[in-house]
Amino acid sequence: MGDLAEDTSVTQASEDRWGARLSDEWDIWGPNGGYVASVCLRAAGAAVGLARPVTVACHYLSVGRFDHVDLDVTVLRSTRRTAAVRVHMSQDAVPIADATVWAIASGLEGYEWDESSAPDVASPAEVPSVEERLAHEPEAPRSPFAFARNLQQKPLEWRSQEELAAFPGGAHKARAWMRFVPTATFADPWVDACRSLILLDTWAWPAAANGVPATERGRFLAPNLDVTARFHADASESEWLLVDARAPVAADGLIGTEVCVWTTHGRLAASGGAQLFCRRGPAHPQDN
Repeated sequence: MGDLAEDTSVTQASEDRWGARLSDEWDIWGPNGGYVASVCLRAAGAAVGLARPVTVACHYLSVGRFDHVDLDVTVLRSTRRTAAVRVHMSQDAVPIADATVWAIASGLEGYEWDESSAPDVASPAEVPSVEERLAHEPEAPRSPFAFARNLQQKPLEWRSQEELAAFPGGAHKARAWMRFVPTATFADPWVDACRSLILLDTWAWPAAANGVPATERGRFLAPNLDVTARFHADASESEWLLVDARAPVAADGLIGTEVCVWTTHGRLAASGGAQLFCRRGPAHPQDN
């Protein structure tokens, strides 16, 4: 399994360039997008030295290899309290991702309120894990990807293989309690924000796919074109995070998604989403 802090770490190579190595512990058909965005986020944090990130928008340009990447960092604006940073990730001069990050200092004053409302769901202690559910279905497929080993997953909704085979279609949403392993939380706000960023990115597709009828399943895959994240609250005291993902609209080869991440105390840790781009599944190269 991967260690989030170590696997997203960056090393300064020159004044405006940093380097990192993409770890194959975060493999889902190549480096997981949220993981790639997290490496960009860490480079921005290292470059500006402010307390924490508040927004990130990352565009995925190509699929990288599990190898060294270069990170060109441009500070677009910098004050005592804020900084805007652009991070361009490349590999052997091939563009991999481009991210823009806002960061702020600590101890800032302003209006304060919280009108967010966490979903009314069972606590992590009350929800069976994926492993516990699969123990009752020994023939059910397991994830072949290394990425799955980095998270303990407790889905709020579950369908057996029999139910999946007959599923007529439904709401395009996914909810699950998630816990990173081997380290669940991080004192460094830049590292801990990566937890939410990875969930915002990764759970967009499950939300979309969960509503697809059995007869249509596998017809399309939909990789992320991008991910956006807004970080609202310190989540470092919450080992488990609730990801609440929805895909309310799909048209013209695109799927729009909205994702929120909540702490066990009901605080909105982060919100954002992704635009997905449909591609034919390998078993459905064209319409019959």
